Amino acid sequence: MQRAATIRRGLTLMEMLIVLALLGILAALALPHHQPAVTEQLRGTAEMIAADIGYARSLAMMSNSRYRITFDVPKQQYILQHSGLNKALDTLPTDGFGSPSDPPDRRIGKLERFPSLATSVRLVGARAGGATVNDVEFGPLGDPTRAAETVVWLTAGHGAAQRWMVLHIHPATGLVRLGEIQSTGP
Repeated sequence: MQRAATIRRGLTLMEMLIVLALLGILAALALPHHQPAVTEQLRGTAEMIAADIGYARSLAMMSNSRYRITFDVPKQQYILQHSGLNKALDTLPTDGFGSPSDPPDRRIGKLERFPSLATSVRLVGARAGGATVNDVEFGPLGDPTRAAETVVWLTAGHGAAQRWMVLHIHPATGLVRLGEIQSTGP
């Protein structure tokens, strides 16, 4: 009698293991088809761009000079360069920014190089004080050289799923703040 109960518990355990294995196989098949939402893709890309802008600000403060990030909307990229007077700083430090194929005096952040699963994020443009601008430059104290807040617009998705996000660059500190995901653009 006791032996029959032991066998029954073993079969139940075996059945559970089979069910778990089947669920694991189904989950593994479904995961490659799962894609992050447009908002997640947009926020992730915005965080990477904000980190690169912060890197330019840090270089300006560390070297007591000026560094500029230029936004190239047609090429969907942005370029970091030294813009100060000390030509010895034109060659940028070797780091994780950009690509090993970048020239030594530039780091190029191409949006096509960014991880993209669901949809690619696109650079829309930048504005400061109501005017379209194509760059932000940081001085030796880490503050932007432009007196107005600079905003950088990004977008992802298409049609009703299209979303926009703004990166705000503070005019006094140069710190970057991510805006909220929006359903309308500039």
